[in-house]
Amino acid sequence: MGKSKLLRPALRDAADFVGFDPVVDVEKARRDPELLLDNHRTPLVLDELQYAPKLLPSLKRRIDRDRSPGRYVLTGSQQWGVLATVAESLAGRAAFLDLDGFSLRESLEATAEKHWLVAALTGQELNRGQLGREIGVAPRTAERWLGTPKATFQWFEVSAFSGNAGKRVASKAKGYVADSGFAGHALAISTQNAVASHLAWGALFETAVYAEIRKAVSLMSPRPVVHHWRMGAGAEVDLLLERDGTFFPIEVKAASRPSRGDTTGITAFRKTYPKLRVARGLVVAPCETMAPLSENDRAMPWDAVLAPDRDGGESPRVRPRPLTPPRAPAPRPRRGPSSPRSHRRGGQARR
Repeated sequence: MGKSKLLRPALRDAADFVGFDPVVDVEKARRDPELLLDNHRTPLVLDELQYAPKLLPSLKRRIDRDRSPGRYVLTGSQQWGVLATVAESLAGRAAFLDLDGFSLRESLEATAEKHWLVAALTGQELNRGQLGREIGVAPRTAERWLGTPKATFQWFEVSAFSGNAGKRVASKAKGYVADSGFAGHALAISTQNAVASHLAWGALFETAVYAEIRKAVSLMSPRPVVHHWRMGAGAEVDLLLERDGTFFPIEVKAASRPSRGDTTGITAFRKTYPKLRVARGLVVAPCETMAPLSENDRAMPWDAVLAPDRDGGESPRVRPRPLTPPRAPAPRPRRGPSSPRSHRRGGQARR
């Protein structure tokens, strides 16, 4: 479902809609933006606003005159951070909402087919120079190529956390692909059954977990900052959420029986930064239930539904969600003809 198809049923006849085009100057928006705004009532939906950036000054003046919320709904196919003029002009005047793909919970409720496929670079630290050499292009060209999927929500990067530990710590970001169809094509994986035996299974699983965490934190206010952490010696934490001065370490393991050894990276992080406030760690895995792995860390099923801790606890709360509907109760066995003795017992009971 696209932006317009989502907005039209929601607003129905209560709003006017204007969609812009990269070639055609719809309703002379580029030459006379004030005329376009005068010719429409509010609420007014301005679709694909990146094709009519000259509307922004006019919108800014009208919003400053009347701060009533919901008068204008702006949509675009690029991240607002990429459209610097939009972000600057509407600072303090608009609420920004990213329309992401379906979360795991939404996919399950919609009974949509689930794809757990991601591209070859996903879940890895990014060495753009090496990427350029492998595909035969200059590093700057590789950088530009990655910039395009990033701007169109097909590629997400997680920055490295250093914390001035005084030790050699990785500084490269990790990348995750968002589109499962593209990932399946890139890795030539044709079925879900082939994923678990694929060499990239660990990276694929980590990417699926990251996608759910990314969608969950996008609903929190303020949003946690997401990092990854790795020391030169090899210890690492796959995902590190930072919020209100507290760090939530998350390790992702594609194993149905996580063990204490899977918390080694989280333990190393605590020892490296003894002055930081570090919450209980989570090892997210395809396990069945929550289980303690150490004094400070727990295993969590990968398909649990994340919820923010509003009570000031040390770690996010989880509510396990089954992947399959509960089984219907088994039919009761039929009884044969009752004996006279059983009739007598029944009669006594009724009396």
